[in-house]
Amino acid sequence: MFEKLLSIIAKVLWIKELGMLNGLALIISIYVHEYGHYFMADELKLKPKHPRFIPFLGAYVKHDETFDNKKLYKVAIMGPMLGGLLGIISFYIDLVFENIFFHQLALISLFLNLINLIPFAVLDGGHIAKTLGFNKFQLYVTILITVVSIYTKKYSLIALGVLGFLGYIYSNSIKNKITPMNKEDRDAGLLIYVVMIIILGIHTFIILK
Repeated sequence: MFEKLLSIIAKVLWIKELGMLNGLALIISIYVHEYGHYFMADELKLKPKHPRFIPFLGAYVKHDETFDNKKLYKVAIMGPMLGGLLGIISFYIDLVFENIFFHQLALISLFLNLINLIPFAVLDGGHIAKTLGFNKFQLYVTILITVVSIYTKKYSLIALGVLGFLGYIYSNSIKNKITPMNKEDRDAGLLIYVVMIIILGIHTFIILK
């Protein structure tokens, strides 16, 4: 009940702060992203819960715990993949029809999902990096961003950095339970990850230009 109430409050606050157009575009972008995680987790029989929103932070999907890196990778990558697809489709709709709503939906979806691919702390990119065997790289990025956040006094990012460190400690504590991806799956996963960054990056650059 509390999670549902928090989700409603988050949506109301976003619309109030960003306006109806941008607020709805953000909510739709987050929903599509999170349902990417949901549908993949459901496909993998991980019993996911529907997305829940957190005011000014984003949203999340709960699912059963698994120590299979291949499953974790699929769940993590599908959010930015489906959300990025929404951004690309909206980008081309706006290109053809010059519609302000689809322009904002493209802008927010592309930027949101590109940022989510950064291998940092609690972002999807951090989870992807860990499943691909780059756990220490994810830690270094988390340290770098946390140091910059302290220097610039961006306290919300400092909090995320702390969560990232805790996640790194937890990952090390369960590493003996984790089933790693084989080389073929890992190489394919890394290729998909890099290609997604390039495609979303190009479209984001164009729409911001």
